[in-house]
Amino acid sequence: YTYITGERPSSVAVGDFDRDGRPDLAVANEAFSGTVWVLVNTCVSAGPNLNLVSSNGTVSVSWPFPSTGFILESTMSLSLTNWQSVVEAPMTNNGRVEVSVPLSQIERYFRLRKP
Repeated sequence: YTYITGERPSSVAVGDFDRDGRPDLAVANEAFSGTVWVLVNTCVSAGPNLNLVSSNGTVSVSWPFPSTGFILESTMSLSLTNWQSVVEAPMTNNGRVEVSVPLSQIERYFRLRKP
């Protein structure tokens, strides 16, 4: 998209200009006086970030609430493709979804997946 502006614009704004739920950029560029370019975000979202905290023999895995449709999975090795859903039940706590998982001697990797 291109919009007409005044002389010598120079600014950047972030917003969901096409109303698809992803942030887009509006750029007013002095080199192209009189225009604003809207750069539409076409990237697939990576999903919410996981937070891990270890305490008293457990690890708390949490992510922002609401994050509808995501499943917490784990695996013992990143070289394997057999990710499995964790059996521990998620709970909502202070605006986050949280799962407490017992610590063991075995390495364990976590991810959120949206089927």
